[in-house]
Amino acid sequence: MKKVALIHGPYDDTGDMTGTAYVMEIGYLVDDRHVMYIDSSGDLWVQPVRRVDGRKTLYIPSDSVPGAKLATGVERGDIVISEIYARLSEMNGWRFLVNVLLPSDSVIELELAE
Repeated sequence: MKKVALIHGPYDDTGDMTGTAYVMEIGYLVDDRHVMYIDSSGDLWVQPVRRVDGRKTLYIPSDSVPGAKLATGVERGDIVISEIYARLSEMNGWRFLVNVLLPSDSVIELELAE
């Protein structure tokens, strides 16, 4: 995993559409297409990204898929990200489904191809 910058925005920073703002998150590129990071409120996210041309460590969110919140109240981002990445990369899809998703309180909707 390598440390990268992820830029979100532009956002309206005034409420009257006269200014814009960007948010930069520091995270870890966990494969060629995803960054894991902790936002300012302590939420752990995994975000599909694409690299900015000409920049080795600058990424922007992918337009095709939204990010997913993995946890809240995270304090030590680098340790948590390394541990979660290690655990998830050792699992296959079936183990993730039966060990992580099914025992949780989350509602899971699966779309099955015909």
